[in-house]
Amino acid sequence: MLVRQVGEAFRHVSTASAKPAIDFFSDQFSLKPSFRMDAAFGTKRREVTRDGDIIIRQASSEHFSEESFEQRFKRILNRHKFETLKNIFGAFDCTTVDLLKALLSAGSFVDFLQIVGGELETLPGDLLDNAAVKQAFADGFSVGCGVQEGLFCSVGYAFASRRAKVRRTEAAIAVLDRLLTALKRELLHD
Repeated sequence: MLVRQVGEAFRHVSTASAKPAIDFFSDQFSLKPSFRMDAAFGTKRREVTRDGDIIIRQASSEHFSEESFEQRFKRILNRHKFETLKNIFGAFDCTTVDLLKALLSAGSFVDFLQIVGGELETLPGDLLDNAAVKQAFADGFSVGCGVQEGLFCSVGYAFASRRAKVRRTEAAIAVLDRLLTALKRELLHD
């Protein structure tokens, strides 16, 4: 019922105000709109009405709201559940396009690293031990982060370098695989 009332109110505003204004500007200033008043809404991105009018449902460039695939990737990567991957990817000397290509073609985190030209190291023991941290930074690693699955479930630690080299604890690899799969799924289906 409410939708019908809103529709009727819109039609009234259209015929009482908008249509006369468009007619005025057409007559007085020879300005012609690129649309027909009664063909303002469509169900597809680009649609042709029965009368042959084309309806394009797209924002103006001033208020353009559509995002590129790279922007979408960054937006989804900024979600809290992907913070671990964001920290690791942030250390890599790769473009967003390179990361996306690797993500979409990789089946696992190891595959992902191989595609971007990196490698994965596993170290037994505590990566947060002072000696391990000093060695990691001496070996060229620039970022260290906890590997988390969920809000408070930390399962390990990882270091990442600009050359896409990742050093992590044994327990972290399964979580990194699941995070990469979830990121790919949300990127393609969100």
